[in-house]
Amino acid sequence: MFLVSILAAISVTAVGQPQPPNVALIYSDYGNFRHRDDYDARFRELKWPLTKLENKDIAQWIGRLGEYDLVLGSALFNYSNVQDFGQYRDQWLKFMADGGGLVLTDCSYLPHVNWLKALGEGWEMDCERCGKVGTPMKWIEAAHPLFNVPHHIARVKDTWSHLLPGDGYDVLTKCEDDHATTALRSHGKGFLLATNYWAYGPELCENIWAFLQAHRGGLVPALADISGCHLGENEVRLGLWNVTERPVDARVQLEIKRPDGRTERRLEQAHVPAHAARDVPLRLKLEQRGEYEFIVSVLDRTGQSRYQTPPARLHIPDLMQMALVAPQYRGAVYQMAPASKAVASIVLTPWKEKLQDLSLSLSLRRAGRTLAAKQLDGLPGEQFDLTLPLPGLEAGEYSLVGVLKARGRVVARREIKLPVHPRRPNQVVIDQRGATWVNGELYFPVGIYHVHREDLPKIVELGFNCCQAWGTREEKARNFLDEAQRLGVKVILEMSSFLRGKTDLEGMRKIVTAFEEHPALLTWYTVDEPRGPMLTGCRAAYTMIREIEPDHPVYLVMCSPGEFDRFGAVTDILAVDPYPIPHSSVNRVADWMKRAQAAVRGRRPVWMIPQAHNQLAYRDKTKGRGPTPVEERNMVYQGLIYGAKGIIYYPWDDGPCGLTHDPALMAAVKQINAELAQLGPRLLTYERKLLPADSLPESVHAASFTGKTEVLVLAANGRSERVTLRLPLAGATQAEVLFEGRKLAVEDGGLEDDFEPLAVHVYRVAR
Repeated sequence: MFLVSILAAISVTAVGQPQPPNVALIYSDYGNFRHRDDYDARFRELKWPLTKLENKDIAQWIGRLGEYDLVLGSALFNYSNVQDFGQYRDQWLKFMADGGGLVLTDCSYLPHVNWLKALGEGWEMDCERCGKVGTPMKWIEAAHPLFNVPHHIARVKDTWSHLLPGDGYDVLTKCEDDHATTALRSHGKGFLLATNYWAYGPELCENIWAFLQAHRGGLVPALADISGCHLGENEVRLGLWNVTERPVDARVQLEIKRPDGRTERRLEQAHVPAHAARDVPLRLKLEQRGEYEFIVSVLDRTGQSRYQTPPARLHIPDLMQMALVAPQYRGAVYQMAPASKAVASIVLTPWKEKLQDLSLSLSLRRAGRTLAAKQLDGLPGEQFDLTLPLPGLEAGEYSLVGVLKARGRVVARREIKLPVHPRRPNQVVIDQRGATWVNGELYFPVGIYHVHREDLPKIVELGFNCCQAWGTREEKARNFLDEAQRLGVKVILEMSSFLRGKTDLEGMRKIVTAFEEHPALLTWYTVDEPRGPMLTGCRAAYTMIREIEPDHPVYLVMCSPGEFDRFGAVTDILAVDPYPIPHSSVNRVADWMKRAQAAVRGRRPVWMIPQAHNQLAYRDKTKGRGPTPVEERNMVYQGLIYGAKGIIYYPWDDGPCGLTHDPALMAAVKQINAELAQLGPRLLTYERKLLPADSLPESVHAASFTGKTEVLVLAANGRSERVTLRLPLAGATQAEVLFEGRKLAVEDGGLEDDFEPLAVHVYRVAR
């Protein structure tokens, strides 16, 4: 059965103690205090008080530990002015024993963890590098309250290192190298939590606080995963975690508020040994559709509640749910690039109803008239898609109506609005394939960031057809847009300042209203590289723009793969910027593109931002390097192979670095852009198919693109050594190698070619 808003586990909040925790943040001065302010926005959102303490001043503040509930080590908290925190062993142990939480993040450096051995046997911890930068999570202790209450957290971030904890720790997450990335050790009423990743989002911060409060009470109740619950009889398990050094006779109450408002209370008792867990099975009979509310209380001997969870909700859906699968872009039909069909996703959750007795009709209606309809008498299952061909439609408001009947009697009805937008001047539309249309013509965006207005003619000469520009100040933005229009350049208008810090939707609305009809506008760029706490503002901005401006898509850039799915849902175009040089391999592009495509699930286009700068130059111009021409071309083609619908380089000029600082790279980008001008529009319409990974050496990437008259095969060697590939090209005798002036014979349904390190080849076969 399909469930939403389900409770995976429950932690507790002390009754009568709703106050937020008092948090101390430890930081160092590394990188001009780079991470001192990481949590400012998060804690403002949470309304938590925060005291900042520099690591070198530990002797002055260690005596104040008792004033705090949580001590949080920020990223690089002991990387500069390294301190021996271990000399304060007694103070740390007393802090935790009395109910304090010591939370250490970014534990990828020895000074962050090597002092823990001073706390005693089993407290020691070490760290070491993972096999590669960006190693994903392999495993999480999914049922642990720390990852479930009050928020469900299904994964933690990628990492480049892992922990080697002593025997006294519980491991809660592991990386793909099968080593710990989160370790927890209880001590008295408190605990130590150590992780390699940072910075924690507000959801995990709230979970840590809830877990600490439960920990102080000695007993942590957790309702096991109930995602399999359904109408009728169910069995769930109430877990009880004893985190103390003594056995506990527990009295726990589960309160269930049903959709009709009635409340049921279940009292359970269990004996839980010291430092152990017990599961109590519960039988639940669910007979109503709608929202259930669960509250768990730990009772004292008199039956009074000592600890009580915030309400957690379980929603059992209606008999029929219907969602629009196509057209995907904003759930609307655009006459500029009209959809030929509507596809509705149907999800049924029958209980006493029998599937064989059900029939379904789907119709397109306007003003009470049925314009198209389809009847399905034999349903294929409980989940399926139903396609309805669309006739040519005038602009206006339409509805898709689904009617479910049981033996001729209507048992469910659902309606989805389907607006049809007329063709308008300067309109930009995303079609069902994720391709961009501008003024009725297919458009493959090739752009670049941070272009000065006076440099616009130069980027035109290099083959760019669009660029990023700032949309914060109206007059400056208008001057840029006007000049871009004169030169035929489209603009991705960035409005990040309205979503950083305080969310200013009215300021953003004024910019949207001012430029919604400007002929140079390509997309609204709501924000660059947002993180967890900014999701609410991003969603509000996306909703606002969709409501007032239907003619240009919203674009957003992400640099944290673990959040591609969440932020990919609050934009029309998800862009990713996997900058690998000099710390990683160019194959990071393939990894990020695959993860972005998985996150959007074909519902939104993904654009790729190739690195064209030296990342280390911001701190020291003499350090690091930018990509070589060969690396640049490889990254661009990896993006295309994994389905990028646009290429936007970063940047033209960003002070100490950028394309203007590297003449050789600039010349290479001009050639790459000339290739994109030929390939881009074709790739937008051709059917892409990745070559199976097991047919290619590791870190070699290839895909075929099939059109009506030709097949293109793009292949990129992400390895630092030469390889020879055999690529399948059935039905052909010869392949042209584009941009190289050579041809290869196709024998036995394939061709063989040599690839130098990081080489890219493009093959064309006529159909």
